[in-house]
Amino acid sequence: MLEKIVERMKSLYAMVSGSGSYTLVIAPHDAGEVRNAHFSKASIRKALSICVCTVFLSITGTLAMLADINGISQEHKELLAYQENKVEQEKKLQELSLASEKVQKDVAELNKIEMQVRQQMEQYGISLPKDIKAKRSVGGIGGPTEDILVGTTVMLEQNKLLHQQVLAKTATWDGLLGTIKQENYRKEVTPNVWPTNSTYVTSEFGRRYNPFDGTTSDWHGGLDIADDYGAPIYATASGYVEQSGWYGGYGRYVRISHDYGYQTCYGHMSGINVSAGEYVKKGDVIGYVGSSGYSTGPHLHYEVLLWGQEVNPRDYL
Repeated sequence: MLEKIVERMKSLYAMVSGSGSYTLVIAPHDAGEVRNAHFSKASIRKALSICVCTVFLSITGTLAMLADINGISQEHKELLAYQENKVEQEKKLQELSLASEKVQKDVAELNKIEMQVRQQMEQYGISLPKDIKAKRSVGGIGGPTEDILVGTTVMLEQNKLLHQQVLAKTATWDGLLGTIKQENYRKEVTPNVWPTNSTYVTSEFGRRYNPFDGTTSDWHGGLDIADDYGAPIYATASGYVEQSGWYGGYGRYVRISHDYGYQTCYGHMSGINVSAGEYVKKGDVIGYVGSSGYSTGPHLHYEVLLWGQEVNPRDYL
């Protein structure tokens, strides 16, 4: 359209170029007075110039206005996009903050349980390795901020620290549970319970008078525990049966091998309930009280050995 206007103006300028004039005749249809108006080409050229300038300025102004409107519209779109993005970021930041808060609560609860476990372990004399001693949590600092980027950075850093705390706490709990498991196993294989329901000891560990002549001295490597004939005899620790059967002066005899260098021996039994190679748990019935072998009456001869050496069973009961 603009090109047509330019071409039309050029043709008009060509018509009014040079000197001379034009006469405009005004003849009314009702036979009224005819009027003539004379215009010089110079005045027409001047009027055309004014028209051209006016049209140019109008077009330029219109284009500028359209550009401004387009610019304002683009800025408005960008503002809306920024606001939407800000709302979305704030929503994600809030979700991240809530998730972080939940993890912190879980870690705090885990710390409380850990302290209770540690107190129980200390109460029962379970020593902890140095690498899993209690550690103080790293304290936090902070304050409000309206900068989403700063807030996001802070949350990411906080989550990073929480992740490190969770990993450290997991390692600590692995150590605690490992220690507890090891301690439970150690107790399971340590002969620290009575082998009979009776606790009546008729002969202690160590030097004593010979029970058959009452005058000579001999070595007694265990405890003689009196009980009713046929009363159950229990394994005092978990382990594997090494020997089961008749064994000289011990009569019916069972020897069990445990971990940590322990062995337990049971003699003068009236009956045996286990076989060599069998695994028994602490508290299992392995036989029954009797008086087989060299014995003056129903009782259990009970021994504890540590790395092959006889030790006083009372030290473990």
